[in-house]
Amino acid sequence: MNNVNEKKLAYLINELGMIDDRYVDEALRAYQTRPVKKGRLAIMIAAIAVGTVMLITASLGIMARIYSGFDKLNDAVEEAPTETTDRLGQTLLSLEAEKLSTAVLDAPIDQVIYDGNTRFIWTYDGLVYYSVTVRDPMALRDLEAYLETDRSQSVDENNALSDLRFWISYGNGISVSPYLENNQGRISVGTLSDYSPEIYPSEQFASFIGRLIENQL
Repeated sequence: MNNVNEKKLAYLINELGMIDDRYVDEALRAYQTRPVKKGRLAIMIAAIAVGTVMLITASLGIMARIYSGFDKLNDAVEEAPTETTDRLGQTLLSLEAEKLSTAVLDAPIDQVIYDGNTRFIWTYDGLVYYSVTVRDPMALRDLEAYLETDRSQSVDENNALSDLRFWISYGNGISVSPYLENNQGRISVGTLSDYSPEIYPSEQFASFIGRLIENQL
């Protein structure tokens, strides 16, 4: 092979890329030790070109899928809700109306909160109250643990607040609401205090309360 042809071949291989230099050296040595027909050389170059094009095409397809995955991930992150959510309110609204009708409280509040039973009491309008009694000792212990350690979310003042009001009555005149910060302000005595929500119970706490209610309905 003359110098001109060698330079052309080297230039072509460099442009195609992704070819190991060891293979190029072996091909040149083989060509220099025995004559190679022009037709065979053309086939070799064509095969290298086709293989390289196929490799580049496959690589581009893989990269396209990767970038597509990143785009979908970014879209999911951008669409993820950033507002806090009243999970407990959603849980209570999901209860079947037929079952919920059995929980309508038909006794005066000032009597119920002194009846010796721990119970959940809630209302949406201050007129109709619902109540479910918690009798399982283990559930009562878990309830107290949640009230002490629950990682609640602060209520965003710009969010529309639910009309739901929810209390835990201990049957001795004392009641607390998981919608209030864990301090003396969440405790009321002799009544169910009206309040503006300060926090939203966590999803885990909401699920726990929902299971207890469903088990009693």
